[in-house]
Amino acid sequence: MKINLQQKPKWKGSRDHHRIFPRTPQIALTACFFGIVCWASSNAQGQSARIIGDLANGDPVPEAPKPSLPNFAVEEMSVVRTGEQKTILQKVRDPNLRVQPTLEPEVHAPTANGSQSQATGGLAAPAGVETFLVMVSAKVYNHERTFVSWTIIGQEGKAQEYEAWSNVDFNLLSGFTSYEVEGIQYGLSMGVRDAGDTPDDRRLLRTAPKFPQGKASYILTKGEIHDRVAETAIRGLHEIYRQDSQRLREAYRGRERARLAHERIEKASPPPAEEVTIRY
Repeated sequence: MKINLQQKPKWKGSRDHHRIFPRTPQIALTACFFGIVCWASSNAQGQSARIIGDLANGDPVPEAPKPSLPNFAVEEMSVVRTGEQKTILQKVRDPNLRVQPTLEPEVHAPTANGSQSQATGGLAAPAGVETFLVMVSAKVYNHERTFVSWTIIGQEGKAQEYEAWSNVDFNLLSGFTSYEVEGIQYGLSMGVRDAGDTPDDRRLLRTAPKFPQGKASYILTKGEIHDRVAETAIRGLHEIYRQDSQRLREAYRGRERARLAHERIEKASPPPAEEVTIRY
């Protein structure tokens, strides 16, 4: 399919190869190049991206059961203190534990607090479905722009890192750990932080381009996405935002309320220093 390009966007420092794709709702981009504005587009067949599993909204999640331990016979013991931290070292008699056979890692659906199976990225994909882990790092400026980098894990060859500016607040996309885009399932491991007033943060913000109004868009600043898996991963996140921004926003507010409530409780009644026991 041939796509015609139109005029250059009006931001400082744009070059001749900077272009904006036409606003055609049925087009889903299959490649994105440096400096091009790319956005999520509607799909004539229905939703092209969806969250798999729960969307964390701040509701409490039951703690995982603690594993049962054998009764160790302690032969020697010492205590090490570092500040308020207390560490107990115990030399124990050999408990003759049987070596458990190696098992395939279990696959768990993501939980409401965002936990997941680290081995699989939280995916429980049917046989034959492509699955990848996407590692995302996001720095959010005033809930208006995000500088994002991402790498795909699970492909042959050296993993390539991509970077882009986005007009989506990636805080809203941090409440789930698996999603699907056009038949590809991704486990999502995301680190998000709000930018501060440091020299590095201010310097990075000066490189941010302008975006078209009213569209969930991103502009690639590092790498050229010829790879379908890498392009679909970032476009899918923008598509999820476009389709479900209100639910994402409400879930984020719930997570923030829970976080602030937890901070108030800890400030009023600081938990005692954790006691760590190491047996050998």
